[in-house]
Amino acid sequence: MSSAVASPPSSVLRLSHNQLSGRIPTQLGNLTNLHQLYLAENQLSGPIPTRLGNLTSLTFLALSSNQLSGRIPTQLGNLSMLYSLNLSYNQLSGPIPAQLGNLTNLQDLNLGSNRLSGTIPAELGNLTHLESLMLFSNQLSGPIPTRLGNLTSLTFLALSSNQLSGSIPAQLGTLPKLIRDLRISYNALYTNDSSLMNSLNAKSPGWRNTQTVAPVGLAARTQSASSIAVSWTSIAYSSDPGRYIVLQSTVRGGPYSPAGSTADKTTSSLTVTGLRPATTYYFVVQTVTDPHKNNRNTVASEYSSEVSVATY
Repeated sequence: MSSAVASPPSSVLRLSHNQLSGRIPTQLGNLTNLHQLYLAENQLSGPIPTRLGNLTSLTFLALSSNQLSGRIPTQLGNLSMLYSLNLSYNQLSGPIPAQLGNLTNLQDLNLGSNRLSGTIPAELGNLTHLESLMLFSNQLSGPIPTRLGNLTSLTFLALSSNQLSGSIPAQLGTLPKLIRDLRISYNALYTNDSSLMNSLNAKSPGWRNTQTVAPVGLAARTQSASSIAVSWTSIAYSSDPGRYIVLQSTVRGGPYSPAGSTADKTTSSLTVTGLRPATTYYFVVQTVTDPHKNNRNTVASEYSSEVSVATY
């Protein structure tokens, strides 16, 4: 006669929506049979204990809306059973650990509204079950990884209000379930792909009007033996404070040094003075948007195309 062994019930610790303060006890890392841990919306501070990485049975971890600081522990990448990881609305800093790409069962990853910096790890493209990826309102920089195009289950992608820059991967336009909830505003992103442009306009209307991009139509005209007038076409995004920085070099391709800046983003020319006679100068222009209510970061574009002209 044989007997079946019953599976243990799911164990849950719910302490959200209280006034808990102080640090998260490292001893919680001893609860290795815990399936769900909810500590959201308290007043918890200090770092996330690395020993939470011992909770390999966890399927839900919610630490959002606290005052947690420090780096996201790489040990959270050990939680291979996780369906949902929510660390949003804290004061976490440093890079997003590439080890989070090991959480291949994740359906919801929310790291929004922290102080995370560095690039978006390409390893997040391993999370093919992910339905929601929220990285908004951080200090993330660099390009959007092309491997995010592997996230074919995504229905919600929020990358807005960072310092992301460069050409948007064409793969974002072909994600089959990402119909409208694509949020990429207030960065320094662009595309020259007309097909992708049409897709992005449908998924994220008005996204282009919030991007800090390099101006086009750069021209330079000699005014004297020591001055050159540089002009360009102003970008569409002029509603928030910022400026254009004109940079110069006597060598094609730089390195460049600042030659002056405008008072705002509606100005489309600047006269550079103090130049050497009978010398060829090379110019580029960079757009900068200062912090404002929709993005607490300074956002800078790539350099424009280069233009050259010689003084008399």
